[in-house]
Amino acid sequence: QRMDYVTFQPFSSYVPALEDIRRTRNGKLLPHWRAMSDLATILMKWIGLTLLILGIYALTSIDTSFTYKNMAVLLATLFQSFVLLYLLYWKWHRFDISLDAVVKFFAAGFLFSTSSAFIIEMLVSLGVSFVTAIIGFFAVIIEVGFGSLDDSRNSKEVIKTLIQDNIWLGVVFALLNAFIVASLTEELCKYFGFWMVDHPDVMAEDTSIGNATNAVTRSSNADQEDDKEFAIGGDDDDDDDVIGSPGEQRGDLAQRSLNSKGIAVTIAMVCASVGFACCENLKYVFSSEDIGTEVGTLIARSIFPVHALAAAIQSIGVCRRDLEGDASHQ
Repeated sequence: QRMDYVTFQPFSSYVPALEDIRRTRNGKLLPHWRAMSDLATILMKWIGLTLLILGIYALTSIDTSFTYKNMAVLLATLFQSFVLLYLLYWKWHRFDISLDAVVKFFAAGFLFSTSSAFIIEMLVSLGVSFVTAIIGFFAVIIEVGFGSLDDSRNSKEVIKTLIQDNIWLGVVFALLNAFIVASLTEELCKYFGFWMVDHPDVMAEDTSIGNATNAVTRSSNADQEDDKEFAIGGDDDDDDDVIGSPGEQRGDLAQRSLNSKGIAVTIAMVCASVGFACCENLKYVFSSEDIGTEVGTLIARSIFPVHALAAAIQSIGVCRRDLEGDASHQ
């Protein structure tokens, strides 16, 4: 049977609680918290414990480079990510994907995507630098071979001339660094963070637990055939209190199933990207010891959530591949 990889907790032990929240349309936070798996609970406890230790450390003034002001900046950096998740997930789509899944995908982006991107970017950057150096070497050989350099000039003038004549090489290096080292690597690593989490909310149809029609909201008990409607999202009688996708609010079972699953995939990928962005923001914010620079960096990186937008766009292809069977997005 399917289970969480870290705690080895079977899906069947916590999925019924997640399904019950969808069935009853319970929008309160406490039931969502109690329905989380062991892994998600452990992750939340570790986050709380880490923040507590850092807060105490900052108040003790042992390290003058990390005071209560720096701690406030750290909390503000986390708060920026949590506000984004609140708007995208909790406010509008809390029944399309579970809090358990949000915690796990965020953690995967924060831990796995960031660490893998750091290593891969370092290796790819070395490769790009090597390729650029080789191209520059041959450019100099060609320039020397055609006699475009004046041998009477000193070495500084020769180097200056080489730089001026080969500005295009710097442009090539900048483009490779931006689109290969940074963009391509980071987007692949964010997708890797999404792919690393095996969660029943976004599993494929053929790996579902039980017999629910919707692959996102499936029951873990194969004997409860008459609970299929529950797993999809609740009764039509609750339209006045519905919080979810437009398909759910219309009460159209087929459309609701497709929309809810697509929303779950999109939010899961965005959660992984927000986790990645949160860790990246912490790295850039605390690269300086000046509190003003830290705040300015945080504000600048919070204005436009590029990583979340890129993940949402990327999820379109994933939904077309997994939901619509579009072979062009394999």
